Amino acid sequence: MTQLRPCVHCKADFLPTARQRFCSRSCAARGRPRPARAAAPRPKRHNDRRFLRLLALGHCERRGGIWRWGTRRIRDSVVARLIASGRAEIDGSELRLKRETSA
Repeated sequence: MTQLRPCVHCKADFLPTARQRFCSRSCAARGRPRPARAAAPRPKRHNDRRFLRLLALGHCERRGGIWRWGTRRIRDSVVARLIASGRAEIDGSELRLKRETSA
């Protein structure tokens, strides 16, 4: 008489065939260790359009060391990117869109 064996994954007793370790294919898929893969680095997408839209509506203020547009906080890195790209400028404690100069 053949003995029942416990499934490696769900521990359910089953009637094994030769060298069978799992009770079903779904348990076998869940019970096997997955190969370790390094996560692919994601490219950084700096989408500053929404901040430029906010600046078009009004200026940002620096209060308490934090840039704010109303109650929304704006990171220093975003402000630095906007200034470095020439699309914004600091006027006192305010961040504004760069003024267009006609030549």
